[in-house]
Amino acid sequence: MLRLILMGRFERDASSHTFQSLIATSMAADETPEVPVDLAVLSTLFGDDHALIATILEDFTVSMEAYLREFSTAGDLSEVRAVAHKLKSSARTVGAGPLGNLCAALEHACRNDQAEVAASLLSHIPPEVIRINDFLAEQRPSDTPGR
Repeated sequence: MLRLILMGRFERDASSHTFQSLIATSMAADETPEVPVDLAVLSTLFGDDHALIATILEDFTVSMEAYLREFSTAGDLSEVRAVAHKLKSSARTVGAGPLGNLCAALEHACRNDQAEVAASLLSHIPPEVIRINDFLAEQRPSDTPGR
């Protein structure tokens, strides 16, 4: 489904007027973008165990890519909703609030058969994943491999 959306082949839905309100609540305003990951969330759970936090964030990065693959093979709104639900939970657990909110809005749109809204929201997920990956890469100490 993600592939169809990104290629612009997704059918329009009559309930598109709700898109603006859903996207407004699911993504940060352009003027003051919210950080993609609130690192304090995991610090609250795991204290100063930086190795564990780094492992959790690395696992989250890998899982985001897997969820993107699942979105790309989803055949209907029900399947998209199921993937959005899983990604929402993962994102909120690690403090990726904007992605979690975006997935919550996507899940809501799918549940209400709002195909155009879902397509629009879904198209925002890959850029948010990139934003998260870039943010996390900036947070790594300079002696971390790959930097």
